[in-house]
Amino acid sequence: MNVTREATPVHYIAGPDELAGIRDAWRRLEDVVALRGRRFFGVVWPDGVYWAAVEDKPGIDDGDLVAGVIPGGSYVRSRLRGEPPAVYDRVPIAMQALAAAVTRDPERPEIEHYRRRDEIDVLVPVA
Repeated sequence: MNVTREATPVHYIAGPDELAGIRDAWRRLEDVVALRGRRFFGVVWPDGVYWAAVEDKPGIDDGDLVAGVIPGGSYVRSRLRGEPPAVYDRVPIAMQALAAAVTRDPERPEIEHYRRRDEIDVLVPVA
């Protein structure tokens, strides 16, 4: 499914786009931000940097976080449903399948939008 996203201001913790770096970034973000009532994102930049991010809104104590923006634009989306942690294992496979099916925009990041505990939107930017 094709979707158009608005640019999304976030606060994030960056790490390398590898399993250990991703887990560490999420652990550090969860130490700073309460999980309930927030919109969370994983942002995979083309240069190999991963952001564990939370949507910017009042009440975030951003002492250890960096402000940034997830770019808007046209994306192709796949929605994953399932119980954690098994659903998390499906994210890279879904991302690769989407990227293989479209002409990917090489400047914008791929996005994991954690809609609920058991529902993740996987988004790949379209050129």
